[in-house]
Formats: sequence, C-alpha cells, structure tokens
Amino acid sequence: MERLRELYKEEILLLQELLELLERDQEIVRRGSLGELEELMESNKKKETIALKLKVLEEEKRRLETHHPQAEELEETVRELASKVFSQGERNRMLLEGSLALIRAMLGVLLPSSGYRADGSLLSGPPMRSRGRV
Repeated sequence: MERLRELYKEEILLLQELLELLERDQEIVRRGSLGELEELMESNKKKETIALKLKVLEEEKRRLETHHPQAEELEETVRELASKVFSQGERNRMLLEGSLALIRAMLGVLLPSSGYRADGSLLSGPPMRSRGRV
C-alpha cells in the first residue's frame, strides 16, 4: 500500500504542476507578448514531459492497485485535479482559438485574399492592371 500511496502523491504533484503551467500559459496568451512566446514553447515541452510521467505512473498504479480506503481518497484528489487541469486546458483552447480568429480577421482586412475561380477570373483583391501588351 505504501508504494501505491507514493504513486498517488507523485501524480498529485505532477497534476498541480501541470495546472500551474496551464494557468501561466493563459496569462501569457492574454498579454499577447511576443517576448514571452519562447516561454510558452518551453511550457509545452514541460507539459509533454509531465504527460509522459503521468502515463507511466498510471500504468504502475494499475499494476499495484487494490481497493483500499486511503487509495480511494487519493484517487478522489487526483480526479479533482484532473478535472481542474481539463477545465483550464479548455479555457486556454478557447482563448487561443479566439486569438487566432482575431488574427485571421485582421489579416483578411490587411491582406485581402486573392485567388481564381474555375473560369480563371479573379476571386477578389485589388483590380489587376495591364502593364502593356499581353
């Protein structure tokens, strides 16, 4: 039982670290600072490492798990933290999607897209001028 308790405690610490990283990511995205973009990318690497560690812990827990009252209490803590991590991840996803939509809209205004229809005529964009003979 002692090893199982250690695994749960390690899992809880990893989930808390993951939640802190996600909350920090949200702050960075809200500020929109290009200077912090590198920090955001480093955070992604840390989150990937944590995810791998959590997977290994989960596999080891499955091998050891027995129904024990202390294990159930720790599992509830893990579930609560995992739920918070998921919620924060969803908030970050929506924030990023909103930011991307705004960037696309601004680019659409600044750089009107141009392309061609099936018949070869111009879809949109500034009128084309002839520069002499064709």
